[in-house]
Amino acid sequence: MRRSGALAYRSNAKPFVWPTCIRHSPLVLLAALATGPACAGDVIFVGDYEYTTPIESLRYNTNFVPGELAELAPAIVTATMLTSSNTKLTLFLEDETGSDQWSAIEAYGDAVGQPPAVGDCVRVKGTFVDFGGAAEISPMIWWPDTHLEDCGYFGGVVVPPTPIPVSIDYVATDTSPGMAGNQPGLGAESHESALVTLQNVTVLATSTHSFEVYDGVDSGTYLLVDDFLYHYAATAGTHFSSITGVLNEYDGVSSTPVYQLLPRSASDIVVGP
Repeated sequence: MRRSGALAYRSNAKPFVWPTCIRHSPLVLLAALATGPACAGDVIFVGDYEYTTPIESLRYNTNFVPGELAELAPAIVTATMLTSSNTKLTLFLEDETGSDQWSAIEAYGDAVGQPPAVGDCVRVKGTFVDFGGAAEISPMIWWPDTHLEDCGYFGGVVVPPTPIPVSIDYVATDTSPGMAGNQPGLGAESHESALVTLQNVTVLATSTHSFEVYDGVDSGTYLLVDDFLYHYAATAGTHFSSITGVLNEYDGVSSTPVYQLLPRSASDIVVGP
């Protein structure tokens, strides 16, 4: 049963432990109760419905403001990051709808148990906040959604998320260095936290924790690449046939938006002609 944008049924008082003998559908639940008892230890809330919100609705809905509580509809993990102390966890999530815009968000909270893997279907709830310019759920709690069809996976097979192809000028950190502050690409905000991929870019400049890439022609339009998820020792002039990562906004102390690409591993960076 796909529940994005719909009502999700909650049949257990413990949000992290999903009953294995009852699916979360009112009709199926009632049928189960008619033929036998519920799972041992379960408390059944008949008629207890809980609203869930697709990421796209949350980010694009001007009625949702920072500070409100939200429970996301089932979402797909595109990247994860544990702090060095293994106490805090960052998740990047996308709607299972696969929409190109406004369909991704970042979540941050305590690291409890084994973190999810890329491609996993999860549920997340917490406070909707603005962190460094980016939409985020923090603090958040998460738990696995074992009904893989909720994330569009049928046949019990989890597949890696597909990155969205974008151009440098569309998601650039800055398109006009001659102007004060950054002038981000037109699609930067709507693709914030999304997994994207760029083709045929060249390293323009480097620093300790980041480097800039451009299309090899217009050096005035560039995208910052940061090592928050993975460090790559770039050299100016290196050409990438492709580079993939999460498009993140983190303004920090800057008074202007700072969009940056976050590759997840060496496989996200393909050096070539």
